[in-house]
Amino acid sequence: MRTHRAPKDLNPEEVSELGRQEILQTWIKSGIEDFYLSFELDERWHRHSTFYCHQGLEKICKAYHIGKYLMRLENLNAESTLKGVNKLAKSLNHKLFRMVKCLQSRGVLPAYTTRSLYSEDDLLKGLEAAYTEVRYPVPLPFHLTKDQHGKERFRIPSATLKMYHDPLAETAPLSYARSMAKALLKKIEIEFAMRIPESKVSGKISDKDWKRFTNIFFTI
Repeated sequence: MRTHRAPKDLNPEEVSELGRQEILQTWIKSGIEDFYLSFELDERWHRHSTFYCHQGLEKICKAYHIGKYLMRLENLNAESTLKGVNKLAKSLNHKLFRMVKCLQSRGVLPAYTTRSLYSEDDLLKGLEAAYTEVRYPVPLPFHLTKDQHGKERFRIPSATLKMYHDPLAETAPLSYARSMAKALLKKIEIEFAMRIPESKVSGKISDKDWKRFTNIFFTI
């Protein structure tokens, strides 16, 4: 099975009028791959699972912005197009909170209405925190942080001892990221007239594991 390539590895000579969808599919497949890695790590390395959910949702958010950018181009010059895509992706940085809120303000993404112990802002900030905490030791982990009023946001008030909820060790951020990604993929299919395949992103994945993943990720 042919593996997908990162956008920077796309060959400019292969990018044509049909290349718009190839560029988009490359970003989307990379995001889905991250969600699959999150699925694999879910029961063993929970923080790493959350990290890959951040990566997956970030790439799919960027794919939407890239799709809008490609639609505005009248002439698709391969080299300049790929440079423009790369520049746009870098400009969006890794600020997932800002990306999601921007898409929600434009009506692209819905507000998250699923009942949860955590607010949508907490879940987004948790995903951003996982991006850092998984890669580096941090002096103040996310579950010990305070809100804008100086209150310990995740402390369990009913506990006799100082105890805290730890969002990065729970499934709530994963469910949130998957839900937002699925909603955005549906939007991408409609706006850019493309079909997002549910085929395996790697030949190394067993049919059984891929089916379990698709039941979680692609089923709404």
